[in-house]
Amino acid sequence: MAKSNHPFTPQSLLGAASSLVRSVEYLVPNVKEVEVWGIAVLSAHALEIILKASLVANGVTEAELKRRVGHDLNKAWRLASSLGLAVPGEPPRWCNLLDGVHDCPYVLRYPPMNTAMVLSNLHELSANLRDVYELVQQSIKVDA
Repeated sequence: MAKSNHPFTPQSLLGAASSLVRSVEYLVPNVKEVEVWGIAVLSAHALEIILKASLVANGVTEAELKRRVGHDLNKAWRLASSLGLAVPGEPPRWCNLLDGVHDCPYVLRYPPMNTAMVLSNLHELSANLRDVYELVQQSIKVDA
């Protein structure tokens, strides 16, 4: 197994996630239609690294993340739950909706023509993202 050229820790992942979550919280109250795409990108990536911080803190290696999770938010959610994160075993609707545009074929990163997306209420999405962030932060005892 090759070593990563940029190893990460639960703390480094949560540090980055903190910035993304705060950005979502800043944008949501002032959202205009054009900014929804940006909020979706930030939210999906934040959720991915929040969940991966929990997984890494519970012993999942970078190689296992790539093999078992990839960019699939629903898989990351289920695995984090199975390893003890205090979230329901099945991902909530807002996670499913983010996963639908975040995972393969990566619609958020490489949007095809005439693309639309469905998201949860943005205020609820922002609050849910903050809740999961704080759960992971408390579970691995990080001050990010």
